[in-house]
Amino acid sequence: GGSMMQESVYLRRDAPPTMSVKNAYRIISPSKTVPIERCGQRWGEVIKAVRLRGTNTNSENNGGVLLPTFAEPDPNGPNCYAAIKKLRKRVFEPMIEKGGAENPYAEVSLMQHVSDDEHVLGCIEALEDDQYLYIVMPYLDGGELFYAIHPSGDAQPTFVTQAGRIALPEAQARVFFRQIMECVN
Repeated sequence: GGSMMQESVYLRRDAPPTMSVKNAYRIISPSKTVPIERCGQRWGEVIKAVRLRGTNTNSENNGGVLLPTFAEPDPNGPNCYAAIKKLRKRVFEPMIEKGGAENPYAEVSLMQHVSDDEHVLGCIEALEDDQYLYIVMPYLDGGELFYAIHPSGDAQPTFVTQAGRIALPEAQARVFFRQIMECVN
């Protein structure tokens, strides 16, 4: 399991003191999240976090309990940030029980088995508590291709032809198509 510690705004795996905890996540601007909506319901949000690394040492809290310690990464280093999908179980689990097409648990499993870290986004880890499922992924700046091509709401498409149709420039479409084919191959 995992826990979101509201007072310090951290997310980490709960583990006995004898077990090494490799990652913890410090939430950046918890009020600035990106909502996740499906079927007219808010499933949760995406949160940006700093990925902290376990130091393989423990510290003792006021109650004498050993807790893992974590180090801040180099802010300019690789894999410094993570995107965390915080999904409300009370919203998506009833949809799964009714046979809904979207299943976050299956998404995690697929991400763990199909990712190649170049073309398909992987899952660093998945954590859960009684209320939420947290899917921790590498943070990629720039948004989703889907929304660049077909945005929702009042946003204007990034790529629009003179005739008003949504399209990618041919050179960029070739790059995306090649990446998709490399992944499938």
